[in-house]
Amino acid sequence: MSQAASFSGAETLRNTSVCVKAPARLHFGLHNESGAFGRVDGGLGLALQSPRWHYHLAPADADLVDGCGSPELVESILRTLPRLRERLGAPPLGLDILEEVGVHRGLGSKTSLLMSLGSAIQSMTGLVVSRKERAALVGRGTTSGIGTMISEFGGVAVDFGHAYPAEKSYFLPSGVSSAPAPDGLAVPIPAHTWWVVLLQYGGEGLSGAAERALFEAACPVPEEETREILVRSFAQVIPSLAQGDEPGLHDGLRRLQLLGLKRFEWASQDEQTTDFRDWFDRNLQDRALCLSSMGPAMFVITTDPGSLLEDIERYRGCPPLITVTSIAAEGCRVTPAAECESC
Repeated sequence: MSQAASFSGAETLRNTSVCVKAPARLHFGLHNESGAFGRVDGGLGLALQSPRWHYHLAPADADLVDGCGSPELVESILRTLPRLRERLGAPPLGLDILEEVGVHRGLGSKTSLLMSLGSAIQSMTGLVVSRKERAALVGRGTTSGIGTMISEFGGVAVDFGHAYPAEKSYFLPSGVSSAPAPDGLAVPIPAHTWWVVLLQYGGEGLSGAAERALFEAACPVPEEETREILVRSFAQVIPSLAQGDEPGLHDGLRRLQLLGLKRFEWASQDEQTTDFRDWFDRNLQDRALCLSSMGPAMFVITTDPGSLLEDIERYRGCPPLITVTSIAAEGCRVTPAAECESC
């Protein structure tokens, strides 16, 4: 990438170059695709230490992106940067990407990246806007608010969803929704208690027209399933995460894989993924194999990743990409480039 360019007003920037680190996220599944209780959407998710976005942002002659392997994401960045710059009073900017999160893997890569851009530009100019306004500027969070909250807070987040039908009266993915990013809350979790084992065969999950078709086929979800999803999530999964109750956590997560939209998301996976899931459910019945968002990334939350990996190695053709990571205690972190030790 070219060196930082001079521009009118350069002296007004608080930071002329910043280092940005932003976590990927897991999404446990949408809570309410039936409209029960006057709500729609909602969910639960957590921030990951790895994978993550890591990039430098600095003034440039024109908006540009280096180091991104996804043309789709480059296009999104170049489409979004002018809106952020205009609102936050920044010059043209260049990104030099050092680490990236694969797109359409169920890890929230686009939301993480675009929300982090808003945070980074705020740090450069000193003009701060709310999470909801940043989400609107980058066009994220219109169905699930988990990614926008993870970007802000890290840790574990609960998304309250939208008022139904006043705020949102339809069941559609973020790409074709126009609802505002929902409110939610951060859940205090002892991050050191848990490890996350990510398992991936590669490929990409549904997006665009295919994702919309899945929503149209699956929704509205029967209200009795929504009721069980809510009870399992709030009365079993969240308390188990907070209190280190591994059997309770796995029992709740295993059941959630069979309910609501998640059942359809699993059915959309390729043969390798579904065969592995069948083997896992038959042979490792005390643990829960989960699908993040639309997949294909699978995950297991555990206190003992070593024994889990030993068990998985018994499966012929186990996922080639396995990552052992933990819950990220913070969201997007922006540091003046001169102070970023790991760069």
